[in-house]
Amino acid sequence: MSNFEKFLKWEAATRDTVDFKTIYVDMAGDLVAGLMLSQIMFWHLPDKKGQTKLRVVRNDKAWIAKAHNQWYEEVRITEGQAKRAVGILKAKGIIETAVYRFNGTPMMHIRIVGDGFFKAWNDELDRRESTRPTELVDKVETTQFLTETTSETTTEIMPDSPVGEAAPKRRAAPKDPLWSHPAIKAVQAVKDNHQLPPRGARDRIIKILGEHPDIEKLRACWTEWSMQGYKPTSWKWLEEWYPKGIPARKPSTGSGYKGGNGLDERMAILQRRASEEVTHG
Repeated sequence: MSNFEKFLKWEAATRDTVDFKTIYVDMAGDLVAGLMLSQIMFWHLPDKKGQTKLRVVRNDKAWIAKAHNQWYEEVRITEGQAKRAVGILKAKGIIETAVYRFNGTPMMHIRIVGDGFFKAWNDELDRRESTRPTELVDKVETTQFLTETTSETTTEIMPDSPVGEAAPKRRAAPKDPLWSHPAIKAVQAVKDNHQLPPRGARDRIIKILGEHPDIEKLRACWTEWSMQGYKPTSWKWLEEWYPKGIPARKPSTGSGYKGGNGLDERMAILQRRASEEVTHG
């Protein structure tokens, strides 16, 4: 075995890594700030025993106590880069900071702001959904839709599109009355983007949901699917989760989502999703 082959074997097993999520970069609008947000989120995740890593509590809030120059050890960003990244994340309402004494010395304290984080998260998911090219939809369904409805559909420009920028297009409701079926309307309402599903998925949706869809159950499935970052064009969340229920979580990842809008429930979603993916040294 060559040295390089040995290295590859070691590299596959090493835990000297940092979990770096692209969505955090997009939420922050900056590469370094996205890297820092990934690491801040790591500290908010439970450890292997399900216990919080945040040991510093001030004013009934849990914090990370870390100076700007201490981030280099974890994610290799300089003091100046850390200071700038903190400013970006604060301006977006994703984090808050405060200075408290730590081991007798004034120290920067940082924590995630749940509401601000999820606003940036949902805004980014909406942006990805609205800007995704049509080609991302299942090729067979897309081809069938374009073939069967070209003469029936129109497009409209979204009025709030930035000046000089091409606006995403919406499919206007075709004349086929099945597009007004309660099942289709329920899916549009739950996904909150008012876009019709591909024609190839329409009949399956109607068959699954019927005349009287359970809106709350449908919304719970879609919310969980979105929060886990799964492909928004997939219909697995409806075809499998709606009839069978949302899959149970692994015991080590914390309590499950209960369909509520409270911060505890939303943070549980994020913690579970990230803890399933994260690998740290």
